[in-house]
Amino acid sequence: MPLNDNEEGIKLAVIALSESKALILESRRVTKFACTTKTPGNGVLAYIYDAKLGHMETFLIPISPSGRSVEPSSCGTYGDFDRLLREGDKFIVDGVSIEVLLHGKYDRIKITKSN
Repeated sequence: MPLNDNEEGIKLAVIALSESKALILESRRVTKFACTTKTPGNGVLAYIYDAKLGHMETFLIPISPSGRSVEPSSCGTYGDFDRLLREGDKFIVDGVSIEVLLHGKYDRIKITKSN
């Protein structure tokens, strides 16, 4: 269920990778406050949180598919990579496999422990 949806449902998944690291998955949709790009900002945002790091350190590391290019945004910035995962995108991090099975109004994500 997207974070900005008022309906009840799973909006965020936190998967422990170690005592201090977690993989976080959020279902995201464009809102009226979003900077827009050519590719709609709808999908699953995946990132690693490292609790051992703090202020002025990179404690959130986004995970995104390779081969994405920088897109200019409506906010007048230089733009950014499209980091959102959509149907068919998958990755493995620290023994956890993530695959987006369905993307639309809602996202369906398969989370498995890889060998």
